[in-house]
Amino acid sequence: MSDWGAYYSQREISIGRVLGNLASHKELFEAIVALEPKKILEVGTGSGSMCIFLSWLGYEVLSVDNDKKVLSDAAEFAKKLNGR
Repeated sequence: MSDWGAYYSQREISIGRVLGNLASHKELFEAIVALEPKKILEVGTGSGSMCIFLSWLGYEVLSVDNDKKVLSDAAEFAKKLNGR
């Protein structure tokens, strides 16, 4: 198994990186909006940028990961960007 906590800790999580990530997934976000879900489960938290953005859109998002460091770092980043 890869150490995703180490992977993400080597990369600065910035607003520029978040915007680039979101732009590269625009078709996914368009599909989500078209489906009109009430709740979203994200498997594999990563930086947290996708669940933060979805929370800004008003969705109830639960993000899960098997790496506690990834979850902790994403939660900290969500606080900085006012994610829910």
